[in-house]
Amino acid sequence: MGNAREDAIKDRYKSSKPSKKYTSSNIAGGVVSQTQAGIDKVKKELGITEIKHGPMDYLQVPSGTKDVHAFNLADTKGGTSKFGSEASQATNEYLVSIGEAKQGNPYYDHKGNITGYSYMLTSKGKEMKYGKSGGAMGSGDPTGIMSSIPISKKMHDTQKTIQGIALAAMSLAFPQTGVGSVGGFIARSASADAFKNKSPEGYTNMITKFHKKQGTVISGGKAKLSKTIMTDDEMK
Repeated sequence: MGNAREDAIKDRYKSSKPSKKYTSSNIAGGVVSQTQAGIDKVKKELGITEIKHGPMDYLQVPSGTKDVHAFNLADTKGGTSKFGSEASQATNEYLVSIGEAKQGNPYYDHKGNITGYSYMLTSKGKEMKYGKSGGAMGSGDPTGIMSSIPISKKMHDTQKTIQGIALAAMSLAFPQTGVGSVGGFIARSASADAFKNKSPEGYTNMITKFHKKQGTVISGGKAKLSKTIMTDDEMK
């Protein structure tokens, strides 16, 4: 299982030429924009699937999305819950296929094996990847591909842990008395909030905000922009 991701990367880079050229004209008859075509392509390639809360989860958290998995990455090292690098790679490949990026130099591991490539994006390509806001993956900006891919709870928790630790360290830099103590208190409070948001409710609230930014209304745990929605029972 540990070598599955390396094998997939090697297969992907056997040829630097994209096998299919995606344009707004050959995706949904020109109705869907190039950015939306990219979003659809990345979600399909990774197998992005939203898991909604089961019947009993309402007792603890609001209704909505419980987690997001990339089921096509089940046999990779990161598994279905860590797919940031794969989403970025798929996005770069799509941008190459429409002429908004070029493949650069290869990256090598300590054994001399190619593990990936650098990419040079055009200004339009950068906007298509990160959105007009320049947001991160899962930020919800509908004008970007990466920003329109929801993150998993594991990815969300990792982000909050990093934020919490950074803010906690920052609070120590403030004086413990006088005006500086106010800044330390604010940093400590923000750190506590970051760790608190690792809860199931914190993640569900984040995904709800994501869909609102995407212009999607979730009703009964279903999101219109998601290609696949599953319940806990359906996963068993």
